[in-house]
Amino acid sequence: MGELEEYAKANSPYLMLKPGESAVGIYCGYKMVPNFRDPAKENPRYTIEIDGEKKLFTSSASRIALFFAEVKEGEFIKITKIKQGESVHYEVQKVNGDNPTWNKDNPEITDEDIEEIDKSAKKKT
Repeated sequence: MGELEEYAKANSPYLMLKPGESAVGIYCGYKMVPNFRDPAKENPRYTIEIDGEKKLFTSSASRIALFFAEVKEGEFIKITKIKQGESVHYEVQKVNGDNPTWNKDNPEITDEDIEEIDKSAKKKT
């Protein structure tokens, strides 16, 4: 990651991911905010603690809202940015247990993911 990219990520209140990049963090809740395209409508804005910093993640996707409806504050999650052609969407996954380990049914978990969870857990305590 270049110096300017690091600067942008560190100084933005929003979660910034490149296509294919993931972030593991702790779900801290949500609030409804005006839609930036149509202020008469509202979208949920989720707060995720990543590496000890709270980042904002806004999505109007119903499937994302349904996912977060099942997640309790304090639980670990993983968000991945996916780009297919010109379309961009996010995949979200939940981490289970008090001592976080990924759901064993998910074959896409890497050692780096586990290390990221461990780092986040240590910063929370």
